[in-house]
Amino acid sequence: MVGFTPALKGKAFASNFPVISAVEELQAIDADLSAYYVLARDIDASPTAGWHDGDGFTPIGATHSDGQQGFSGTLDGRGNKIVGLEIEHRGCGTGLFASLDGGSVRDLTLSAVRITGHKLVGGLCGRNRGAIVGTAVDGEVSGTESVGALVGSNCTEGTLSDVSAEGTISATSIVGGLVGVNSGDIDDAVATVTLDANEGAGGVAGDNLGLIERADVTVTCSGGEFVGGIAGQNNEEATIRESLTSVEVTGASRAGGIVGHNKGVVAAVTATGDTNGLSCIGGVVGVNAGRVRDTLSQCSVSGQQAIGGLAGANTGLLETSLGVGATSAQMSAFDNIGSIVGLLATAEATGTTVRSVYYDVQASNCDDAIGTTAADATVEAVSGFETRTLRGAAAADQLSGLDFEATWTVSSDDDYPQLQALR
Repeated sequence: MVGFTPALKGKAFASNFPVISAVEELQAIDADLSAYYVLARDIDASPTAGWHDGDGFTPIGATHSDGQQGFSGTLDGRGNKIVGLEIEHRGCGTGLFASLDGGSVRDLTLSAVRITGHKLVGGLCGRNRGAIVGTAVDGEVSGTESVGALVGSNCTEGTLSDVSAEGTISATSIVGGLVGVNSGDIDDAVATVTLDANEGAGGVAGDNLGLIERADVTVTCSGGEFVGGIAGQNNEEATIRESLTSVEVTGASRAGGIVGHNKGVVAAVTATGDTNGLSCIGGVVGVNAGRVRDTLSQCSVSGQQAIGGLAGANTGLLETSLGVGATSAQMSAFDNIGSIVGLLATAEATGTTVRSVYYDVQASNCDDAIGTTAADATVEAVSGFETRTLRGAAAADQLSGLDFEATWTVSSDDDYPQLQALR
């Protein structure tokens, strides 16, 4: 099919909601961007591969007569799927919708998508200023910048809740398992993804400027720098909390099991798996210039310079945390490798603090808690224990700096303490 001019037919429920039963009717939403639409059934969108000389489905709102306009209505999937959607779009803002502008999408699955764009690319929408609830995407999404399985850029007004993603997402820079850039709120998210970017890759967001909480991520992630299990970068005023990752993270520099480079807050998170790279590689954060507290790393960490079980390099606050993974240097000539932190502060830094942080001396494969400590750094209550001491009820007696009433809990005799929020 070379192209067509769709028209939304008159079928509707008694409440007069337009009902979408075919992919042509889905494309026709472009005629009215403010209505409440309902999917009547699963929709086979595979014919879109042949539309418009191979460019596929046109993002809703991308070619509106008044210029690109955001969707301000509602698309209610009613638990149905759109299967096989294909888009190849050269403009800015690519997805089922070019953008949501006060609109909402709920209870919808986009399955087996193949979407390619330029900047602001997502399976569901390029830019979100609305609400996305109970929505899932699986397939392949790619672009040059700000690319995510669901959303390219989640703006300050945007919210995502009860969402999931599975598949392969790639970009030149800033790629996320759910969103490329997050400036809004993401809550209750699951991602099982493979990511690739030259710069800025994260299992939830490539770049986080907002709130990410209650995320469960399994990610294989590679990039040049700023690579993390949750976010490549976590910026000032941004927060990541109550989340866990299982990672295979590789980055040239600033790579971590949770965040590549943290300037904000990271709290109540757990990372497992492997983090690898060259410099500033950590089980939780590659570089911490913000606040990290109540974190557990069971990651195996390896690299060449500034390698730490929790943080590769720390110029901020790191407290009430536990590192129980292996830490190793790929080149023995470097000594800034530590069971907790590889490099603590710089000569210009002030206020850098590590306190109430513990590690497993047997698992770490590293003699020192902190590899290199520069000027103006404060280290308080940092201790290493044998594995048996850190497991079971005995851990609560030894790890006095952790709050076992409100935040941490002892586990079975053969396991380490866990975070209450993640049980």
